[in-house]
Amino acid sequence: MIPNWTYQTEKVALIPYDRAWPIFPDGVLGHLYLRTKQDGLLDTVFCGADPIDFDWVVGYLGSKKVTMQVYCLQEEGQPLTPVGYCYVMGIGGKDGARKATFGFTFFREYWGRKELRDLVTLGLAYWMKELKIDVLHGITLKDNFLARNFARKFGFTEVATIPKFLYRQGELTDARVVMLSKAAFEPRWEEWRVEHRV
Repeated sequence: MIPNWTYQTEKVALIPYDRAWPIFPDGVLGHLYLRTKQDGLLDTVFCGADPIDFDWVVGYLGSKKVTMQVYCLQEEGQPLTPVGYCYVMGIGGKDGARKATFGFTFFREYWGRKELRDLVTLGLAYWMKELKIDVLHGITLKDNFLARNFARKFGFTEVATIPKFLYRQGELTDARVVMLSKAAFEPRWEEWRVEHRV
């Protein structure tokens, strides 16, 4: 457990990037890049970028415009284990609205674990409560049904299809835009928080 930190339970923790160094002896961004690459997920997480190499990913995630967190499992008697990461960027808006775009991924070996839902819930709550974001937008590949279905479980709605918008494996492919408002998320957060006694 992390002292004086709200976004954790006995089993999971959301760690801000600047507090994640102790669990990454080889460096945070390098580790996350290598894990994403090993899992074959680079062009899914960073869809539309070309080329997606180490320098690009580290430059992107390390940008001052990006706020990143690391998803971790807390196994009893074990150190925190990183299982994925999430990020938001472009917080704000000319009209005064607090809006942002986001991305997230879990390493393949942890897919299907029920704790992942808790981690995403903590991430969304952190963005909306601590970063004061009112509306989140994300873009996913149209054929990424896993990500689209997962997003629906948290209240995201699909608001648009953009034809031939993203590059994947050298070809243009369609994208889906998803959206979640703070007003739609807050009742889910309160229900989850009571259930988990956070």
